[in-house]
Amino acid sequence: MKFFTKESYEKLQVMANLVYPEDEKDYQNIKEYWKRFLRRNPLMLKYLPESIRGSIYDETSKPFLKLSHPNLLKEIKEWRECVRVESEHAFKEYQKYYGTIKKELPRNVVNMLENYNFHDAKISALRLNNDSLDLELEYIDSYSLTFVGVKLHEKPDEIISDCWINNEVHLSEKGAFDFRVLLQSSKGFLNLHELRVVADDVLIKKC
Repeated sequence: MKFFTKESYEKLQVMANLVYPEDEKDYQNIKEYWKRFLRRNPLMLKYLPESIRGSIYDETSKPFLKLSHPNLLKEIKEWRECVRVESEHAFKEYQKYYGTIKKELPRNVVNMLENYNFHDAKISALRLNNDSLDLELEYIDSYSLTFVGVKLHEKPDEIISDCWINNEVHLSEKGAFDFRVLLQSSKGFLNLHELRVVADDVLIKKC
């Protein structure tokens, strides 16, 4: 992924769960977030600035042991805002890039990108057959995507039940388009994968 990267998604996970008490009422209400927060410890430790990490965690690595200092709250809000701005910038840059290549993409690819949203869909099957790749997705409805004229494909060893997070498309010298998907492993949000298919066309069928 060039725009919707693994790193950007992980940062958004941290931002969404970095909820910190501002007063005693918040402190009591926010306890329900502790378990969710602690599950994301690896990402917190990976992306948060040292000044924030040191204030959130004590020697037992348990957050929320005391109310926040106003300066800490200010720094947390500033960090969250930076992540939000980064995310919006990546989205706008991708939309700009897509606009420059749209006319060169196959009609079916444009149709898929503009009329279908596979976010949160689970991959139920993936089959390779000569120069085609069949991908079956399940969410509210079930769909089959058949990539034809496949020139290149890259996939994780274990992809069944992975969850579709985001996708982007690029032009390719090997095929008509280079399609990439960021996937969350069925093993959890700490395991992100990428599926890549370079092909000449794609066919979509509602199952």
